[in-house]
Amino acid sequence: MVELVPATEEMIVSFYGRIPYQTIRAIAGIRDGEVIGIGGYHVLHRRLFVFSDLKPEAMKEKKAIVRAARKVLAMVEKSGIPGVAIPDENIEGAERFLSRIGFEAQPSGVYEWRS
Repeated sequence: MVELVPATEEMIVSFYGRIPYQTIRAIAGIRDGEVIGIGGYHVLHRRLFVFSDLKPEAMKEKKAIVRAARKVLAMVEKSGIPGVAIPDENIEGAERFLSRIGFEAQPSGVYEWRS
């Protein structure tokens, strides 16, 4: 089972191998003591850029992915700032998933989420 917890700096460094250039607020997916995914947002130009990065083995954890998305969107909603996401063209169904969890496709190809 995947445990979802607030991401610490140590978790972020263990996942990415470094500290990200931008400040992020994120949750981590932990399985058997290993970080298998990070999802959250960073702020740029008064917008929240929503992201998720998953190890290949995390892609099999569909229920955990949905639970994590709900937690991240609750953080976005609490901020009161619109969120945007860009679907990964290498992940089949990314656009469909963003739409399903409440993002709306924009003509620019960006997906927008408003609380």
